Amino acid sequence: MTQYGAHLYSRVFGSGAGSDSLRCVAIRQDGGAYVAGSVAASGVLDGSHDLGAPILQDAFVARLDASGNIMWAKSYGDEGMTAGEQAIHDCAVDLSGNLVVGGGFNGSLDLGDATPVDVGVLVKMAFVMKLAANDGKVSWGVHFGTDTGNEEVADVAVDPSNNVLVAVTANTSQTISIAGIQLEPAGGTDVIAVKLKPDGQAKCARLIQGTGNELAPLLVPYGEGMLLGADFEGFVSIAGKKVSSADKDVMLIELDAQCSELAGQQLGSAGDDRLRALAAYGKGTVLAGSTQGGVDFGGGVTAAAGAFLVGLDEDLVGSFGHEFPKAEVSSTSELAIDAAGIVAGLAFVGTLTIGDNGWPTVGDHDLALIYLDPQGAPLWSQRYGDIEKQTSNGLALSSSGNVLWGGNFQGVFDFGGDPLVHQGKTDMFLTLLGR
Repeated sequence: MTQYGAHLYSRVFGSGAGSDSLRCVAIRQDGGAYVAGSVAASGVLDGSHDLGAPILQDAFVARLDASGNIMWAKSYGDEGMTAGEQAIHDCAVDLSGNLVVGGGFNGSLDLGDATPVDVGVLVKMAFVMKLAANDGKVSWGVHFGTDTGNEEVADVAVDPSNNVLVAVTANTSQTISIAGIQLEPAGGTDVIAVKLKPDGQAKCARLIQGTGNELAPLLVPYGEGMLLGADFEGFVSIAGKKVSSADKDVMLIELDAQCSELAGQQLGSAGDDRLRALAAYGKGTVLAGSTQGGVDFGGGVTAAAGAFLVGLDEDLVGSFGHEFPKAEVSSTSELAIDAAGIVAGLAFVGTLTIGDNGWPTVGDHDLALIYLDPQGAPLWSQRYGDIEKQTSNGLALSSSGNVLWGGNFQGVFDFGGDPLVHQGKTDMFLTLLGR
């Protein structure tokens, strides 16, 4: 059995010339992995993989073998006459080992058609692409948005039937067409949950809109459908029930296989409450976030003001909870769950205490890696970071249970191998740790 937190490998990617950003990681069944995000300045990932200097910012994907060595790397950027910015925000592996990515772009982007899509620089469009495992070539791609708004993919998942689940933020009052499905946003920022078939054709979509803004959506496969989580303010309908929040609250909405709302939950207090990370295994759910006024999750599980890490049962009622009253968890935090338990990679400030361990931040946002058993009991934890800023942007579990963790950093990172030293404004890290 591999020791908890044992260092298996770690890598640093980045050019040293600009702010590069890792946004997601994904693990293949063969133990290999993908990393994706955006590169600026020179476009150099490491000493042997130069993607070419982007005009402004390009999206990138790299495939790694089981030892963490890059097999191929590819950028996805301006292919037409208009210079813009392209960024991948999330990714997931399909049942054949190919990679699905989603994000936002302006300028131009090759979505696998004969002619790149050019949307100009005044708006941002959401996109989803499936990339071939052997070389990163675009198998199919779709984009959606309006000519006056700002639409981006925030989260991507693949369900057990190989459908692609997508969470989109839409800031527009114009009609949005998603592969033939027409949606009518109300203005402000709304949330859209989309299910795409394995070939990229739209199967269904659900628009979640209210009188305020719906923000930071996350989704996971859940039963035969999906579970959508987001922050909201003002009035919104959750599974047919109209609820409201004067500040920011958290909403959870269960959608069935046809994107119809089945059940939902409002989580909040008199202050701002924020959802930072969400994961599910079967119909067991775990979420991390922060609250200003305290939250009652039901089932006797509560969290005082500060950060929280909470499990919910199939009725979306609390099953276990950990509260961190002296810490705040940032939006660059990640969760993963499997039959063996739960792993949390949290970016935090303050002091995070779990079990017998208390971890104060040394500087600007440190990282904590926490292992829990299936019932939420702490097994092991460790803090990483120095006086500079670190973010947790990707977390995935291998079939053997090891933890692939990635993000962005400045300063020096030490996971137990050779220390990782950043070369420029912001570099990217990737590490595989035992569990």
